[in-house]
Amino acid sequence: MIMKKNLYTAAIVVAASTLANTAAYADNALNKLLERALSKQLPQVLFAAKDVPWEYGHYNLHIAKAGEADISSASETITAQLPLTIRLSGRVKQKLFGQEIDIACDTEFETPSEMIFKPLFAESLSSELEMEIPIPETELNCQGLKLPIKSALEQLIAKEKPGWETEATVELNKRLAELGL
Repeated sequence: MIMKKNLYTAAIVVAASTLANTAAYADNALNKLLERALSKQLPQVLFAAKDVPWEYGHYNLHIAKAGEADISSASETITAQLPLTIRLSGRVKQKLFGQEIDIACDTEFETPSEMIFKPLFAESLSSELEMEIPIPETELNCQGLKLPIKSALEQLIAKEKPGWETEATVELNKRLAELGL
């Protein structure tokens, strides 16, 4: 009887271990599948705007993928990390030492971003989405004149981000509905 009990215990441990290993692999495989789907479905250029007025003059903004997505998940969220290339160009029209200047300026940098999906499980699946786009210390190069621009870019992102989040949430929920989820 003891031998049978040990065999049953061993069988249960092996089965539980196999299930745990399968679950870990499935989670990894699922993350890889989501990473691939997100990387393939997102367009290369995520946002573009031309000749937009702001405190320095007018700017053109180009935000593009700089690499592949990385997915992780927790009990209530799915987080997609995506490196971005942000390119800003335009004309700075400011008074400097009493003189009005009008010069071409640009900057380009990479930054990590995060999109945090919060699936809402109800009769039909929907989702909320939050974005985090940190801005590193960066300067606007205006024909040799360097202007610190981090705080201006943070203000710009703070202003635009709610619209981007709403647009992405609407698109995500539309795709979930198309899938019948």
